[in-house]
Amino acid sequence: MHGVRLVRAFLVSTMCSPPQRSVRYVPADEYELWMELIASRGAYHIESQRSCLWLEREALSASERASASFVREPVWRIAVAVRGAEDARHEPIVRYLPDSDYENEKAALLRHFGREEIFESVTETRGWCLLKP
Repeated sequence: MHGVRLVRAFLVSTMCSPPQRSVRYVPADEYELWMELIASRGAYHIESQRSCLWLEREALSASERASASFVREPVWRIAVAVRGAEDARHEPIVRYLPDSDYENEKAALLRHFGREEIFESVTETRGWCLLKP
């Protein structure tokens, strides 16, 4: 698998006291739209953002020397293929989730689907986000 350009953003919830901070990894080509969605909700603001490159763990091992100068953050890629109404095929839903809270974030993602939708597959891939120091 090739590398995927992501933006790592820290999201701060203003609805909690004290405010809660969480990390999101968003594909770079979807980031502007994602930011508009977050801004429209009003309950969050983005504290910081940085570009990074996600690579599968095995791909990174093969190019160990080339990536030695980057900071690595463990990030999972989860792709969920669901079957919708009348067996229509859909593109898989892909998210990048931090390793530190992966199981909770995965469960939250899977809860978004209704009972009428049947999972065709869930593919989980361990990887790294590479950031410049």
